[in-house]
Amino acid sequence: MTVTGYYTKDSNFITVYSSDTMYTIARGTGEWGSVRVGGTFANGRPFTKADYERFKEECDNVSTFTLE
Repeated sequence: MTVTGYYTKDSNFITVYSSDTMYTIARGTGEWGSVRVGGTFANGRPFTKADYERFKEECDNVSTFTLE
């Protein structure tokens, strides 16, 4: 699957925001997970449209990523 969107990265993860979905990709292994607006994070907290927009606004870069 290919995803294009705004992203942030740190030493361990790349987080991509695309089509109301947040994808988290492990930089070392390429493993990934996602949460859609309206879903919940692993801790049970809801992921709202306001969260998505706030996180996306913190991004300066856009790129395309291949998720396997």
